[in-house]
This record gives sequence, structure tokens and C-alpha cells, in this order.
Amino acid sequence: MISNELLSYFEQSANAVFVADAEKIEYCNSAARRLFPHICEKSDVSLLNQGVTVGDKPCVISASLCSRQVNISVLPLGGSAVYTVYIREGDSADDIYLRPALRVMRDALSTMKISGDLIAQHIDSGDDERTAKYMATMSHSYYKMARIVGGLSNMDGGRAESRNVRCFDLARLCYELCDTVSAVTADRGTKLTYNGDTSGVLFEGDAVELERLLLNLLSNSFKYTPEDGEITVRLAAVGGRLLLSVSDTGCGMADEVLSSVLNGGFAPKAGVDPRRGVGAGVGIVRKIAEKHGGSLFIESREGEGTKAVISLPANTGNGRELHTPVSEYEAYGMGTILTELADILGYEAYMPRFAD
Repeated sequence: MISNELLSYFEQSANAVFVADAEKIEYCNSAARRLFPHICEKSDVSLLNQGVTVGDKPCVISASLCSRQVNISVLPLGGSAVYTVYIREGDSADDIYLRPALRVMRDALSTMKISGDLIAQHIDSGDDERTAKYMATMSHSYYKMARIVGGLSNMDGGRAESRNVRCFDLARLCYELCDTVSAVTADRGTKLTYNGDTSGVLFEGDAVELERLLLNLLSNSFKYTPEDGEITVRLAAVGGRLLLSVSDTGCGMADEVLSSVLNGGFAPKAGVDPRRGVGAGVGIVRKIAEKHGGSLFIESREGEGTKAVISLPANTGNGRELHTPVSEYEAYGMGTILTELADILGYEAYMPRFAD
């Protein structure tokens, strides 16, 4: 039972506030009734949590409510939860300066990559381990920069739609990607497990972008999970939605960090090595999920790990021709994995025998 004092506080909030149990919305403040009357009328909590079960840990959700892009902070309160909705502002005017800069950076990276490949053709790395190490270090730096530029490009407000929408097997993509990542990261000692169907879950979307989405979630989990920790990927169909989750046994996030994570990316602790990345992963994941009609749900508690869930509509393509993402993945080679995991892999993974 919510106290009258707390209800009075909610009524004074400029943000929409909902209180709901596991099945229905019990209370909407005046801002919620004004901004989201349809949700208040329906009283369906799944419109807020996007089909993801809210547990006893604080969490945040990035979603679309009534055609508005929002961030939702969820705090457990007894047997209920308080959902506070923050409407996101539009794309920054800085985009008009960012886009030309990104084009220049992409051109420079392309020149760097081509030049490096040409140099490698004239070096017999088998006879000179030190030269091979230098080449691998240069290649590693290239992939790190490519990841940053690619991430900023994905977050650019000018790219609103996925470019290569096809019907493909999402379960197969997740299973095979996890299998490959597990092999590439074996030296770290962190156990990666995939739980779910290995095939037969059809989805209409951009397979390359959803691969990038999963790799970004895995990269974040690997960064903050110790060598003896575990990372688990799950794919399940729940109530007309597809839920793709990545959970870990890492350091987790304090409440104040979790509340702002959708605006600034993962930054679980002060003192974390800044060389691990610029914190854009969450923004990339959110953008890709939204392009596919989905939402992002993050649950975490400091010292207990983090769980990220992507809730997607169960869009099976309505009988459209099935395409196998493996063919596209093979066309890219190891490039996508080496790029998206550049912050967690050592230079050894970029030796010519792996990076070719």
C-alpha cells in the first residue's frame, strides 16, 4: 500500500509516474494521465515493462511509449514497482558537425587499413615474431578506432532505418555468434554460455545490425566480469515478444549509475580502465533495438552483476523468403567480431593468422 505522502510527492512530479504490480497498473500521476492517457486507460503493465519481468533489483528501460522515445527508471516498492518516465530529447544539433567528421575519419581508417595490408604482404611474419607483434598491435589499434567510428555512426540521428531487412533465423545467429566469441575469448577464462533454441526462431530485421547489438552487450559484460565469472545469453519467446538477454556475474552498477546509464553508457565503477572504451555501447544497442521496434531493459545491483534484455516484436516476416545470416557473416569474415570486441581482446587476436 502506497502512503498518501508518497502519492502526494508523485503528483507533484513533472515526469510521468506509474505504480504497478506484476499484472496491472495501480496508479498514474497527473503527468502520466496527461502524457500517456492510453496506457493509464489500459492499465496493462506490459506496455511499460515491454514484456520483461521486473524483479527485486532496480532497473532502467529504453522504449517507445505512445510514439515518444523514453527512458524509464524502475524501483521495486514492496510487491509493486514505481516506473518514472523521462521523455528523451531529440537529436543534438551537434550532429551537423559530427557527420562530416565521421566521413573524414572513415576515409582515414580505410587508408590506414589498406596501407597496413600492403605492408603485411611484404613481410614474412613467420621469420620475425617482433615484426608480427608490431603489425598485430597496429591492426588492434585500427579495429579499436573502427569500433568507435562505427559506434558514433550508429548513434548519428541521421540514420533512422535499418538498411538490410530480411527474414533470418535469429536463434542460429545468436548460437553461432556465441560459439565463435567463446572460442576467441577462451584465454580470458570467463565462461560464456548460450541457453535457448539453436535454430528455428525466424525474425525479420537486419542480421548484421543485430549481430552488432549482441556483440556490444557481450563486450560490456566481458569488460566488467572477472576471469572466473560467467556470462549467459538467452533467447526466448514470451507473450508475443522475443527476449534476448545477456546476464553476467560482474561488478554490477550502483543505483545512481544505473539511473543515468541510458544517457552515458556503461560505467559501473570509478577507477575502471578508461582504455576499455568510450561508453557508447548502450547507445548503440538502444538505437539498433529501436530500429527493430524493440526496447532495452537493464537490471543491475552493485556486486551482483548486470542483466540486459532486448525485447523485440515477434516479427517472423509473414512468409517472406528465409535468408541465412551465415553467408553475410562469412562475407565479413572475422572483421565484425574483431571490431566489436576490440576493447576486450589483446593484440594476439590480431596476429595475421586470425585477422586475415
